[in-house]
Amino acid sequence: DKGTDNGLEAGLPVVTGAGLVGRLDQVDRARSVVRLATHPDFRVGVRLVDSQDEGLARGTGEGDVLILDAGIRSDTPISIGEVVTTSGGRSLFPSDIPVGRVLDTGNDADFRRSIVVELTARLENLSFLNVVVEAPGLGMAR
Repeated sequence: DKGTDNGLEAGLPVVTGAGLVGRLDQVDRARSVVRLATHPDFRVGVRLVDSQDEGLARGTGEGDVLILDAGIRSDTPISIGEVVTTSGGRSLFPSDIPVGRVLDTGNDADFRRSIVVELTARLENLSFLNVVVEAPGLGMAR
């Protein structure tokens, strides 16, 4: 029940206390629609907290998982349960928003490593969401 009259615009990050949910996809004067992080067209720049390696994760359209299959070096040591956050930088999302934890390291891939990340935010039965309008020290989050 919030929209452009409240300072919202498409592309802003949407979170719960647990972490990333998605981004605002459609915004009119008094209403907004959220594109969930699991949507197949969703992309987010992420960082593996232990190694500080960064890559691009995408929604799968299934379950509460993302696939991290771009940007991570093949020799980066990754462990099950490793924390994943947004990377910030040139991303639409500010840095350090919790995204999830590594569920599968993708170490057994022959050609292209696909790391499975389980979201920390549960996307079913969402009632109240927060929109990140400003990131401390960065101004508007775009």
